[in-house]
Amino acid sequence: MKKLVGSVVLPVVGLALLAGCAPTGGTAAIVNGVEIPDSRIVQATEGCASVLREFGVTEGQMRLQVVRWAVIDEVASQFVATSDLKPTDAEILAEARAEGAEAFLADARCGQLTSGVLRYNLLAAALAESGEEWPQTFRAPDIEINPRYGVWDPSSLTLVNTGSLSQFDENYRPRA
Repeated sequence: MKKLVGSVVLPVVGLALLAGCAPTGGTAAIVNGVEIPDSRIVQATEGCASVLREFGVTEGQMRLQVVRWAVIDEVASQFVATSDLKPTDAEILAEARAEGAEAFLADARCGQLTSGVLRYNLLAAALAESGEEWPQTFRAPDIEINPRYGVWDPSSLTLVNTGSLSQFDENYRPRA
């Protein structure tokens, strides 16, 4: 009987301990103090997956691409909230056509991030054309990336390195 209990109890306890280590809902990134939840990344990745596959993006690269887009979308959203520059839906659609990105707008989960990236591109072009100094929140936003996604490279607006937990983004401060 002891042997039977031990063979049942130990695996159950082991599973409970492992479950405590499993990733749960968390934060993918923080942009100027605004958290981007992992759940948003999961949903957007599901929405973008079919189009990303058509472009040859591997399953492993998809989530990293979506994290990048979510960060850029958040930067653009924050800038629009405090600026007179507000690209219209028509301008965003025209930019999507020009960039060949219309397919990414078909699924709402993917379309929101795609619109954000296109909005960012339009804002950057408008600021460059105007000669105005870019505000700090747009030019050099405070971006913290969860280490599992890699490290944010502000010069290329992308994630670099492996996303290994042994490679930390020096700006990342976990939230309780």
